[in-house]
Amino acid sequence: RGAMLGGGKVNLQKTAEIVMTDFRTAILGRITLETPTEFEAWRAAGLAEDAKRQAKKDARTKAKGKGSGVREPAPGSDED
Repeated sequence: RGAMLGGGKVNLQKTAEIVMTDFRTAILGRITLETPTEFEAWRAAGLAEDAKRQAKKDARTKAKGKGSGVREPAPGSDED
């Protein structure tokens, strides 16, 4: 890819740019820079946030009275 200088030396700047571009475009494959411990901490934090968000949503839905799927009969209608 043209990363050689005169005398058979490697152009480190060009090489670094190629590696970074390939990393960003996933040409090198699926690579992560996090350690497994960091990933688990990130995932646990995300799951906790999701649970908190879902609890808020459930509380909002319950407060509005929606979600039961059963309607109250209209006033003055016959209930059989």
